[in-house]
Formats: sequence, C-alpha cells, structure tokens
Amino acid sequence: MKKLHYLLFVMVMGLAVSFTSCSSDNDSPIDPSPVDPTPELPVANKTIADLRALTTGDAVEVPADFIFKGIVVSNQAESNNFYQAIYLQDGDVAVKISCLKEGDKFYQTFVAGQEVFVKAAGLFMAKYYDTYTLGYQATDDKYKVSRIPEVNLKAVAFGGELNKNITPKEIDDLSTLTPDMVGTLVKVNNVQVVETDKGKKLGDKDNSGYTTIGFTTIDKKTIAISNSNYANFNEEVVPEGSGSISGILNTFGADFQIALTGIDGLELTGERFTVESDNNGGDTGVDDGDNGLGLFPGSDFETWETFTGALNQYGLKDYAVQSDNGRDGSKALYINTTPTGNDYVFTATVPENFDATGKTKIIFYIKGTSGKSLSLNVYTTDGFKPFNLGDYSTAATVEPAGSNSYTGAIDTAGEWLKVTLNIADLALATEAGSSLFALKVGKTVAYDLLIDDITIK
Repeated sequence: MKKLHYLLFVMVMGLAVSFTSCSSDNDSPIDPSPVDPTPELPVANKTIADLRALTTGDAVEVPADFIFKGIVVSNQAESNNFYQAIYLQDGDVAVKISCLKEGDKFYQTFVAGQEVFVKAAGLFMAKYYDTYTLGYQATDDKYKVSRIPEVNLKAVAFGGELNKNITPKEIDDLSTLTPDMVGTLVKVNNVQVVETDKGKKLGDKDNSGYTTIGFTTIDKKTIAISNSNYANFNEEVVPEGSGSISGILNTFGADFQIALTGIDGLELTGERFTVESDNNGGDTGVDDGDNGLGLFPGSDFETWETFTGALNQYGLKDYAVQSDNGRDGSKALYINTTPTGNDYVFTATVPENFDATGKTKIIFYIKGTSGKSLSLNVYTTDGFKPFNLGDYSTAATVEPAGSNSYTGAIDTAGEWLKVTLNIADLALATEAGSSLFALKVGKTVAYDLLIDDITIK
C-alpha cells in the first residue's frame, strides 16, 4: 500500500511539472506589479463656495481634511495673460490659486477645461479686492497671501479629467455683473471698441504692466479688457466691429474688466453701431468722461468695505467716516476732527491689473473747510511725490512738491471743488499691494471736509 501511494505521488508531481513547462514555453511573462497609468485622485469633500465662505477678506488658514475641485478656466501657457495663477471655476463661483513660477512651471501644465483636485488644508484663503485667492501664508505685510512654491503645489494639486470645458455666462446687460462673478468665465454681448481705442494693439511689448482697451454698448454703458503686455497676442490690433468679448471677469477699482484667455475671446465681426448720445453711460471701466477711472477699489466711497479693503495694514483713522453727503447724492469720505499730529488718514495700495499707462492726472473733489490744507502722496516706482493743496478756494491743478506741507486753508464756500494732480511726468507704482496714494492732514486745527471720487485720467 505504501508503495502504491508513493507511485501516485510521483505521477501527480510529474503532471504538475509538465503543465508548468508548457506554460513557460508558450505564454508571455506576467508583470508581478503592474502600474496603474491613472493615479488615484483625491475625493472632493468641499466646494469652491465652501472655500470662499471661509473669509470675508483677511487671510484664513484652511482647516484639515479640506479637498475641493474645479475646472481650469485660464491657461497661462497658451495666453501668458494670467501672471503666476490658475483660476478654477465650479458652477457660478471661482477661486484664484496664486503660484510661484519655478523650474518646469508646473502650474502651467493644467489646461483649460481640465478638472483639478486641491488638498487645501494648511493653505491660506483671502479675498483680495473682489478676487478670492488661495496661497501660502504671507511673508510680507503688503500681501494677504504668498504664492505657493512649485514643489508644494505638486503635493496639493492634482490634474484629472480633460475636456470638461465651462461655457461662459452670457451677459446682455452690464448692470447684471456682480462681484460674486469675479474669476468666472463671462461673455459680454453687443459691444464694440470705443472710438478712442480703435486701431490700438492689445498689448505693449516694450513696457511692463497692462494695456486697457474700452468697449461700449449702444446705450453707452462701458467695460474694458485688461491685457498683460506680455500676453501672447500683444501684437494683435483690436477688431473694430461689434460683437462679443469673452474672458475671466475681474475688477479694477469699482469697475469690471475682462481678462482674455486667448485672442478667440474677441468675436467682433459685426457692423459698428451708433452709440446713443443722450445717455451718461456707466462707470464700469472706461474713461469716457472728464474724471477717468477709479484710482483704487472703493475710491468713490460707495461701498465702504471695498474702500477699507484697498488700504494698507495701517487702515483708516477712526475720525474718517462714510457720509451720505457725497456728490450728486452719493457717498463720500468725511473728515471731522482736530488732529493731534500730521496724520496719514489713509494709504491706498496698488490694485491687481493696475495700468497707469498714458494717464496724466489724478482727480478728486472736496467740499468744506479746514484750518490747514491737505497733502497727498502719490507713490512711484522709486519713492513718492507729495502734492500740497495750499490755500484752496477755487478749482486748480496742483504740481508735485519737494516735501509735505500743510500751509494754507481750505474753504469751498459750500460747493464741490475739483482738485487735479499733475502726474504726467511720474511713473506710478505698479506692484500690486504696494503703496499708491495717501491723504494727509495737518495738526492742531479743525477739519470739516468731504472728499469724493478719486480717479485717474
């Protein structure tokens, strides 16, 4: 019996060896550890709306286990019109991710229409004017967040499915634009380039900064496009026909603007229309009047939070308040105090996409009295220039001075007086977040003064 068991064992082992040999002779080797060509993506447990809800302005650290997703609506590599940033949109809201340009420019590898997942825990979220921005903790008091280094971005941002393009929101009435839409794709219909910008190139390759081109509707409501002078399409001339403009909505001061994602955002092939002459138009970004554009966000003082959000880290003196007695029934800044020092009432900072190219004047209006005068600092690329009003009882143009002075008195006789600062020979500061414009008062005398509509022209 033992011998029989032994023979059966030998026969079974022989068959096993035979089958193994056949397999080795005829089949391809099997990879013991195949590589999945599509890495597993994070699972979003939050939305961009949730991310934006974390802050009303100041930088806030994103809490643990916070993963969101969005669709890329800007492509720096294709347009070169979005400086070190990715814009992600989810539904009707968007967020800007501020990225540091290094090495292989990883942030440029995300293409328009691609779904991107972001592990945001530990990053910082802030609202910079009307743009919700995600970045690193700021290392400079001038900024709310810092750009994310490339090596760190690779650890938190993951590219997913392609070709999930977002259709721009159609805008037929400029009055329907809202700050909540900033960062999203929009398509503004029924516009044409303003007469003064016909024949203008979309950029100025010989200068840094931005080029702004105005557009108008038939009823004289206006909006502008703002292009980086490094944009890939900067040599193109703006089409003169009517039609639509598409791109990412942003703001400059109190005005809406559009940043093109490519030259195809200009669909202007229709016949030019005649603009109505009996309409004062809007104030959405084009210099079509005597006063120009808002110098900085909130410079018309209509939305107080916008104004205070445009100031540097020292904020606003507590004796400067919003008033309902502005020009034409609007809001204004009201100073009613006897300062104990030569105070900086406020210092406004350079907004994103700031473009002072070709601008020669800063204009604002005052109403009231003061025992001493006002001194204004206009900041430049190499410092600042003071402008001193001196005795002021009639509208005048003020030239740069050598130093701040509060000599003189103001009495507007109950009327609004226009103040014009001549900046024709100045190169204004352009770095976003740096100082742009400061208002100063003299000490130990009474000020009872309204200030309104600070613009650049």
